[in-house]
Amino acid sequence: ANGRAVPQGCYHVADSSAVYAAAGPNCAKQHGFVATIHDDAKNFFLLSIFPPKTPFWIGLQRSGSSFAWADGSNDQKSFWAPGNPVEQGKNKDCVYAVQTTGLNSMWYSAPCADPLKNTLTYTCQLTPCSSENDCYSHN
Repeated sequence: ANGRAVPQGCYHVADSSAVYAAAGPNCAKQHGFVATIHDDAKNFFLLSIFPPKTPFWIGLQRSGSSFAWADGSNDQKSFWAPGNPVEQGKNKDCVYAVQTTGLNSMWYSAPCADPLKNTLTYTCQLTPCSSENDCYSHN
């Protein structure tokens, strides 16, 4: 058991950084998806996992002219930084968060598969494996 249980599910911090295009499939292998942020509590939780000011992928990706959550929800909560998201067609279709002050964050759109610029850490959001809400890494 090396995940962390919180009310919204279980989370497993990736062992290594990746481009977003690899993070999603890596989480899917664990029967999960790149963690999503739908409220302040979840935002605070994810920020608390990483050292201050560490950028990390969140489960939000451009789908056509809008953005879609990895969990399929339609939630509109957002913490976009000024000037973000970058307009469609600029190859910045994935989203990362970074701490600003305290437990606040801002989101930035970025290329999904540019290993020179955007190899970031991430957390996989997993379904609890038992009624006791145990969290396991599905290796």
